[in-house]
Amino acid sequence: MAPCRTASVSPAIVPGRRSLCEPYLDAITEKLKQELTAQRIYQDLVNEHQFADSYQSVKRFVRRLEAKSGLPPPRRMECAPGFEAQVDYGMGTRVIDAEGKLLDRWKQSIADTRIHGTTRQHVGQLFVEVEQPALRPLPLERFPFFHEAQRKVSRGGHIEVARAYYSIPPEYLGHMLWVRWDARL
Repeated sequence: MAPCRTASVSPAIVPGRRSLCEPYLDAITEKLKQELTAQRIYQDLVNEHQFADSYQSVKRFVRRLEAKSGLPPPRRMECAPGFEAQVDYGMGTRVIDAEGKLLDRWKQSIADTRIHGTTRQHVGQLFVEVEQPALRPLPLERFPFFHEAQRKVSRGGHIEVARAYYSIPPEYLGHMLWVRWDARL
């Protein structure tokens, strides 16, 4: 698999009986504004509203709403283990309660037990067998964060960076230079 690629998911509109999702239109619309997936919306409907119909009904309903909105279909990112990651931040501040129980319950009952909709593989098992071995330890020091900008060398042979002046060799007088600095400057 290439490191990363995107795939477009096209909506299919199938007319038929009135959806059991209709009573939850406002909640579903709000979750679509948060850019949540149909899978995530279904999970939230079950947890928050005791929704009793299937994931497929939510998926069809969301596709119809997206088709009516005229927005482009969502893009899915597919990457080999260790190249990129995507995170669903939709739960916002409700992700962890005081003891971290909500996240644990979600991970055990939903995330690790499901079959991935695209790859048709068991998510928890795939993580343990393929993705976890590809993880590397975090570096001991922080990831470097730099600011970059162009600066013109003054007639006095200096450049100004973050309210401080630095000497530059005379052959660069009048030249524009790219400079990089961080918080330790």
